[in-house]
Amino acid sequence: MEQPLKDNEEDINIDSLKYGNMLFEELKKEIKQNDQKKMNTQISLPTLKSHSSISSKRSLTRVI
Repeated sequence: MEQPLKDNEEDINIDSLKYGNMLFEELKKEIKQNDQKKMNTQISLPTLKSHSSISSKRSLTRVI
């Protein structure tokens, strides 16, 4: 009778470890995505400035 209980306990431990590992992997993905979003916003700010200056130069040449 004791052997099935031990097997069951091992299964539960393995399942909880797998679940914990899955949650950990999801957290790592979220952190990675957030880091990428931060980097994207930092990168996009200078490019926005350069795009706006280019468009203003174009509009000036069109007016002239």
